[in-house]
Amino acid sequence: GFNGGSTLAVFTLDAQYARDMARIEVISTLGASAGAISAVLFTYFTTHVWDLSSACNGVLCGLVSVTASCAVIEPWAAIIIGGIGGIIMLLTSKLVLKLKIDDPLDAFAVHAGGGMWALIATGIFCKPEYTYNTLGSHGFVYPGDKPD
Repeated sequence: GFNGGSTLAVFTLDAQYARDMARIEVISTLGASAGAISAVLFTYFTTHVWDLSSACNGVLCGLVSVTASCAVIEPWAAIIIGGIGGIIMLLTSKLVLKLKIDDPLDAFAVHAGGGMWALIATGIFCKPEYTYNTLGSHGFVYPGDKPD
C-alpha cells in the first residue's frame, strides 16, 4: 500500500526501513479492518440494517485514520484508532446530512472526519521508540518526562 511505499527505501546503509515498512503495512491493514467492523456494527445497532456502504467507507476512514501515525504507533493502537475512525465517519456523515450538504459518497465524512481524528490520535498513541526524534517526545498513553 501507499503507507509502506512512503518509506522511500527498504534498506540504506545508515537505516533499516524494512522493519518499519512491515509494521506500517500491518498497521494500515488493522486500521482499515477495524474501521469497517466498527462502522458496520454501529450502523447495525442504530438502524438494524447490515449496510455495505458503511463497510466500504469504514475501510477508507480506517485507512485515513491511521495514515498520519502509521509509522509511530503499535498494532493494538491501530485497531483502536481505526475503530474510532469508523464511528467518527458515520457521525460526520449524519452531521453533513443534517446540514443538508450534498455529499453522496461521504467523501467529507471519510477524509475530514478521519483526518481530524488521525491528527489527534497521533498525539495520543505515538510511541517514543518509533519517532526517530532525539527529544524523547511521545504520546499520552506512554509514561515519560515529556508528554507532547
